[in-house]
Amino acid sequence: MSDNLRSLLELSGNKSYFFEAYEGFKTVETLKQQYIHIPPDGKELHLLYLLSKLKKADPIQMAGDCIRSAIVFVSTCSTCQFLDLLLEELGRPAVSLHSHKSQSQRLLALNRFKSGQVPVLISTDLGSRGLDIPTVDLVINYDIPRCHVLTFICSQYSL
Repeated sequence: MSDNLRSLLELSGNKSYFFEAYEGFKTVETLKQQYIHIPPDGKELHLLYLLSKLKKADPIQMAGDCIRSAIVFVSTCSTCQFLDLLLEELGRPAVSLHSHKSQSQRLLALNRFKSGQVPVLISTDLGSRGLDIPTVDLVINYDIPRCHVLTFICSQYSL
């Protein structure tokens, strides 16, 4: 956990529990983490604003906070599809990755994103497992990530 995230946790006043699974691993020093509290009915507008900061990759000028690609994580397939259609309607290139797509459609979307043909990947938690794309500049958790361990425990013990 970064110092910024730790101070944010302290400011919240909640008695939150932080579980660190891998004590030996640390967050990359250059990683910038931010939390923006947005009311539910303003999420699309804020997402569009953040994605408007995407710029085409310029090999001559790669310094600074140039955002060339982004992954947006959502909690449901319907939200994933909705945002994909919304961005398409607004002329913003994006691809989506969720379980209602066939394996060939998923691979095509992933390849288009990894190759730089499309700057935005919208994904459910399907894409949060095992993706290794070092060229991603921005990750947005549009919805709060679900915890599989907690979901399993809750369903097992009917909490």
